[in-house]
Amino acid sequence: MGFTKNKIFSHFELWLFVSVFFVVACSKNDDGTDPDPNSEPSITGTYCLDFSLVGSQLTITETGTEGEYTFSIQDFDGGLRSGTGSATLNGTTISATGTFEIEFGTADFEVELAYNENSETVSGEFVVRDPQDNALISSTINGTKGTCSFSLSPNDVDNIIGQQYLTAHHVEFAKIKKVSRYRSAAGHNFVDYSGESCVNLKHYFHTYREGEVGDGSQLPGSLDYFSPAAGTVVTIGKPRPSEDPTDYELDIQLDANENVIIRIFHVNLLNSIEVGTHLSAGQAIGEAPTTSLDAGDFAVYVLTDKGYRHISMFEIMSESLIDEYRARGVGQNWRQSLYYAAEDDYPNAITCENGNWGNLRHPTSRFELDFFILDD
Repeated sequence: MGFTKNKIFSHFELWLFVSVFFVVACSKNDDGTDPDPNSEPSITGTYCLDFSLVGSQLTITETGTEGEYTFSIQDFDGGLRSGTGSATLNGTTISATGTFEIEFGTADFEVELAYNENSETVSGEFVVRDPQDNALISSTINGTKGTCSFSLSPNDVDNIIGQQYLTAHHVEFAKIKKVSRYRSAAGHNFVDYSGESCVNLKHYFHTYREGEVGDGSQLPGSLDYFSPAAGTVVTIGKPRPSEDPTDYELDIQLDANENVIIRIFHVNLLNSIEVGTHLSAGQAIGEAPTTSLDAGDFAVYVLTDKGYRHISMFEIMSESLIDEYRARGVGQNWRQSLYYAAEDDYPNAITCENGNWGNLRHPTSRFELDFFILDD
């Protein structure tokens, strides 16, 4: 499939920093005025990814030496802390390197960025490397200049909970055997800016019932994925390009509420799916990669002026879909089966170190708590 399309990576903490750096085109001055048409285009200023999941902003400053720049990040997300780097401009191409902090360490990046003659649009390639110099992510991005703005406050999130936005299954439901509880110790530490830590604020879906996958004989031969709601694909990424080049994840901005973006993980996408594609509820988007027939995950992001907040997918799911889960054993109050509240004993008992659980790790010690087993 490759990166002939407009593809964007994942690993959310890493994604946030690198993606915002690319958005350095100039359609307006920072004060809102039009640039002087007789002047050379300037890339200095503050920028935001035009379809950003969160409100991170980048400031590019000329050093005083022609063609040399520095930049810094103001972050509204809970994962990324800060980032700095340097860049050199050659014609309409800027090359940059830098280091940024994430919750549990640092990562280096390399950028080749080109902007059009009017500095109105920009596109480029980037690579993110781990401390061992292995390429974690490589992808392409397009953007325009502008500061970040959001229409919701954190208090508005409560008004979204209970809306029935998701009207179709995102995966072949009959092949799913277990679902992780929201705010469990399944997977890895996955949080937002709210201050929670050592929990996972999304759901995992597995095609096997118990334990780790052995020889794979219990797995289905394929697993199809679908769009669970009408919306537009805003990002597509490769979370682990060196391990499986067919493994993508994508973000869909919902038609019903532009402040809600859903992320579906581990999908080998159809060739017709690209950034900007509009999807209808139930439309096929691909199948599970051959290396991920055992697992997939689903996250919901609500954009606010403080950054993003996670909520459970079941909090915006139609009653008819939840009824299908109830028919397979989930309780009438689905939260009793698939959800932990922040104040519950189990989430408060979880500890982690360097992003990994320190005391409760599925499936051995707390398997029965992490997951709900669906009836056949």
